Amino acid sequence: MRKVDLFLGGALGLWVLDNVDPQTVGRVHTEDDAIKRKAVGAGMFPAECPVYGNSATEGLSVHYPRLLKPHEINNYRRIYNIHPGYLPWGRCYYPVFWALWADEPAGCTLHEIDAGIDTGPVVERCWVPKYDWDTGGTLHQRVSDAEKGLFLKYWPIIAGGVPLMALPQGDGGSFHTQGEFLDLKANGRHSVEDGRGLLRLIQCLSHQEYTGMLYSIDGRQYEVSMRPVE
Repeated sequence: MRKVDLFLGGALGLWVLDNVDPQTVGRVHTEDDAIKRKAVGAGMFPAECPVYGNSATEGLSVHYPRLLKPHEINNYRRIYNIHPGYLPWGRCYYPVFWALWADEPAGCTLHEIDAGIDTGPVVERCWVPKYDWDTGGTLHQRVSDAEKGLFLKYWPIIAGGVPLMALPQGDGGSFHTQGEFLDLKANGRHSVEDGRGLLRLIQCLSHQEYTGMLYSIDGRQYEVSMRPVE
């Protein structure tokens, strides 16, 4: 097997390290201290450490928080990304939220990384159903499970150095910036038409690991969220 460089972030990045043979990993690029510690403990090298032997020719990004620059992409024959959106819908930030709030398809995608933002050719998409009772957090969990499935299916192939067939993305889709999301989180209550719309916004923003909708009263900020009751 060839070595593959990993670009990791968040909880899914930590999970990835539990599901790879260290012998298949070249460097681990991350801005997350927990991932760095786990990589070192498992005998893998963070990017700032010296690595001896052949350098990786393939790369895989899983929730890496930074956009790769062209010279970084060009260091590899192929570099792939697992994205928590059903491309071409949900490019850029927070695709799970937009799948609920803007009624876009939900899912995840394994695609090649190119110079654009989530615009590279698609290897495989996995559609994830949405339900009326979903919060941002419950849908996120199912999307995360689907991402794990894509990783487990394709990691042995990528680590084996076998090129993956990829096709250009279709027309249409959506693109949402971080600023759009943060504005809705802080000010979206002013743009909804009625109480039902406000409840729906709270529902879409609710996540067990992150703050929900922000609300200011008399100069003090509150977080408003919704959680399922068994």
